[in-house]
Amino acid sequence: MFWGGIDRRKAVRVQIRMTVHVEIAGQPRFYEAVSRDLSLSGTRLVLRQELDHCTPIYVEFRLPGGLQTLYCPAHVVWAKDTKSGLLPGRGTSFLMGIEFVRPPRAVRKALKRFIAERLKTGSKSAAV
Repeated sequence: MFWGGIDRRKAVRVQIRMTVHVEIAGQPRFYEAVSRDLSLSGTRLVLRQELDHCTPIYVEFRLPGGLQTLYCPAHVVWAKDTKSGLLPGRGTSFLMGIEFVRPPRAVRKALKRFIAERLKTGSKSAAV
């Protein structure tokens, strides 16, 4: 995240494109998003649904090569209307910074392992 040109990220991020399902707290429906990067503290997503700052959500995803579906509470830290349609098809899409909120132990463990492996191999991006 950038405020006044200062990078205040809490954790190292790795670039990754994977499908992420987003559930808005209190709503029974999932929205499909695509990640741009991932860290221990959050992810950057592209989504067709506009979400307000601080919206409580749940994210569900499977890391590349992983068998386990990870489910984690989160909230929207920032959102930007791209107007360029970053997702296939027509229409506006929204780029959002998502912060994980008290991720479960299994999620933290899987993220640590995945990010460490990506940094070790020098992989800078993955498409899923």
